[in-house]
Amino acid sequence: MSYTSSGIHFVDEGSGKPIVLIHGAFGSLEDWAPISLILKDNFRVIALDLRGHGKSPPIGGKCSLDIMALAVNDVINHLKLGKYVLVGTSLGAATALRCAIAGIKGLEKLILIAPLIKGSSVAGYKVMKFLHRLGLVNFRRLIINATLKELKEHNEDLTLKIKNKLEGIPEDFFFNVTECIASVNLKDALSFVKVPTLIIIGDEDELTPLKHVIQAPRKQPNIQLKVLEKAGHLLILERSDEVAQLIADFASK
Repeated sequence: MSYTSSGIHFVDEGSGKPIVLIHGAFGSLEDWAPISLILKDNFRVIALDLRGHGKSPPIGGKCSLDIMALAVNDVINHLKLGKYVLVGTSLGAATALRCAIAGIKGLEKLILIAPLIKGSSVAGYKVMKFLHRLGLVNFRRLIINATLKELKEHNEDLTLKIKNKLEGIPEDFFFNVTECIASVNLKDALSFVKVPTLIIIGDEDELTPLKHVIQAPRKQPNIQLKVLEKAGHLLILERSDEVAQLIADFASK
């Protein structure tokens, strides 16, 4: 196991052009395992645990994209990477986009998978949280059901794995991260990205819908959009082979 000086956990496998992988909310670097297995034959693959996730240290306060981005920057600086491809999914894609518009050093290409561009209304979120605390609404159950609805292929093992993971998250951390998700608003951020960018999204994704990114390639020639048919939000889990090939092809150009 490898850690930065601030305790951010990462794995570093393979050789070649570096590809840095950022998981989504409540996930870990292990979510990338099927994709890393394919990519490491031709690339140097670095996957990390965001702060508060996996084997990285706790967030230690209010969750934000800036805190998540610091973990990414920490790993990149620790490894002294030159040029690299940055890949994120869901909240990890929002984190990658935040890194890009902040001018993170060495970024050559950006790949956003099912990117979280605009979260829910923060006011609406706070109402739901209040009702949950009163016992009038099971907000966690709503989130779990919405997540499981994104599974487009019948897979009992994956369904049970996701359900157990979300049910086992401590309540304070669960609400800290979901509040971070609700506050995300990056609808104008894509216009500030200058590096070649690939957006991969499912046409049936209801958590991070296609409408949030559909106009991007028409406005910016550096952005490409790949829409996967009959696919939901959990692309790196359900469509790992296809996603790995798209990453490899784009990184190799």
